[in-house]
Amino acid sequence: MTYEDDGFDILQGGKGDDLLNGGSGNDVLDGGGFNYDSNLNVTGVIVDDGTDILIGGSGNDTFVFNTPETGIDVIRDFTVLVDKIRINQANFGATGISDFSFDQTNGALSFGSQQFATLENFATLQNFDTNRDIQLV
Repeated sequence: MTYEDDGFDILQGGKGDDLLNGGSGNDVLDGGGFNYDSNLNVTGVIVDDGTDILIGGSGNDTFVFNTPETGIDVIRDFTVLVDKIRINQANFGATGISDFSFDQTNGALSFGSQQFATLENFATLQNFDTNRDIQLV
């Protein structure tokens, strides 16, 4: 696990499984693209504010969101049928997957009316499906 404190942090993983946590501020988290990476953005719990940039790289990546409360994070390289977005259901106050939506026109990922992330490569995500690509835990 790599963890940084407040401020602008750039964290890069390497080979193997990576768990990256940027702390407060605007961060860039890059899983390195080897094997299975878990890019952890825990906005409101460990990451207090800011817009984080999440880059999983190649392979199966899991982008984790614990609360929707601060910032709109950017996922640079989400791949349908390969990557997952994991949501802490209790912290979000979600009753089910139907509470989440994805806007194909601008890449906005929202909980109810509150956007919490943007999938930057939205033009290639015509098959994004909240029922398949989002996991509630």
